[in-house]
Formats: sequence, structure tokens, C-alpha cells
Amino acid sequence: EDSRVQARPREIFRGEPRTDARIQEQLCLSLRMTNTSHWRASATVDATPVLSFVDGTSRFQQSFNPAWVAPSASTRWTSGLLVRSQNCSAVAGGRCVACAGSGPRNASALSFSALLSDDNHTSSAPVFAKLSDVVFAPHDAADERGTEDPRLAYDDRTGMYYMFYTAWSVSGDIRLSLATTPDPTSASSWTRHGTVFEGPHKSAALLIRAAPPHYLFYGAGEIRVSRSSDLLRWQPGEPFLRGTAWGNANVEAGPPPLRLPRGHQAFFF
Repeated sequence: EDSRVQARPREIFRGEPRTDARIQEQLCLSLRMTNTSHWRASATVDATPVLSFVDGTSRFQQSFNPAWVAPSASTRWTSGLLVRSQNCSAVAGGRCVACAGSGPRNASALSFSALLSDDNHTSSAPVFAKLSDVVFAPHDAADERGTEDPRLAYDDRTGMYYMFYTAWSVSGDIRLSLATTPDPTSASSWTRHGTVFEGPHKSAALLIRAAPPHYLFYGAGEIRVSRSSDLLRWQPGEPFLRGTAWGNANVEAGPPPLRLPRGHQAFFF
């Protein structure tokens, strides 16, 4: 294990994000991502998928890149997963379109699966409802080839969910896009706000703060950070993370930052 893991504080940031090299290094090391033996020792992975076409828990051939849906009054206190769902061939075993399909049959859509088991029991794998109902899908030329890779954040002050996702256009352009809803389990309640930034951006993790500014960590290859006062209007941000502590130049924003008990935020990428 790299000795710097022991030498550096295990906190991410409090208040405004820092962008200097030392904090970037802490972001990696605080999650102990350089120490693979730690992961083997502290975590076990169930080999059985929680959602799969193979065992009948999903009607889609591909079910991946999920976002967590936190429970709220609007969801009738139901939590679950918002899942990228796709049939990469028209029929099972047919010709694969390499996730580049278009239209309702082959394009990537987002489906909801409710958590059925008790989320407080960590000794067993969670149980989810069968993945079958699409709640968000392509609707015009801007996302004809897919709505992909959702990141979902809930604002408990307003009861609104903010979803950043990748829109893949009919011409092949990739754009970071935003949609909001009071209930992500329903297909009828979404408001689409369109492209967030011009250019081929994707993968955005939203940090909603008690008071503005709010932060958006986005990008694949390089992670940048943007600020907003209203969660809807964003300007291209400055670099936040370029590469990992172990020399990999390719980084990508993961889920929304996770608030820890003492108020720090853990950022996964």
C-alpha cells in the first residue's frame, strides 16, 4: 500500500471544492483506490446480478449504468434504480448493433426498478422488481440514438429530482443534457431542459448545497467543475481532475457526491 494513504487526511473537501494537485491526490487516496487488497479484504461481491435478461429479472438484453432513486413523498416513499436499458439486437441472439441502435426497438432508454427488500440489511443482496417499464426515452433527433448513463440527484427542499444524462443524436453527436421531475418512477412527469453545454460532454455528478453555489462535476477523460445558483443554468467550468494518482490519464465523473456523517463529501470517479 502506498504510504501516502496513511500520511494524508481522509477527508475530501468541506465547502468549496479545491482544484490543486494535493487535494486531487487526496480524492483518490482517501477512497483507497490504490490498494486493491483492501477491496478484497473488506468487500464481497455476489456473482448473481440483481437485474439480468438471462435470469428473467429484466426484459432488456442489456441493463447497466444505473442511478439510485432516493425515496420521497412523490415516489410514495419507493426507492430503486433508474437503469440504462437497451436491446442491442432486434431479437435475442440477433445481430448486435453495438449499442448504436436507433428508435424504440434498439435505442438506449431509462427504466425504473423498485427496491423490494429492506435496504438496511447488508448481509444479503438487495431484491429489485423486474425491469420492464421505460420511464424516459428518446423523443426527437437530439436523442434518437439513445438516452444514456443517468446521474440523479434529489433536492429535498423543493422535492425535485435533477437528472443529467447523455443524449446521442441521430447525427452521432453526444451532448450532456438535463431533465427534471418530481417523480422519476413515472414516465409522465419529466421536463426536458436540453443541452447543458455546447460540445461533446457527458457524465455529470451534481452536488446540491444548502445554499448556492451548487456544483456540477462532469466529463470523461478530464473532469471539470461548474457552478450554478439555480441548478438549471450552467457555464463550462474549469479543470478539477486530470488523471489519477497512479498515472492513468483517463478519468470520468461517477455518481453524485456522497455526504458523509461529519459533513464531508466523497466523490467517486
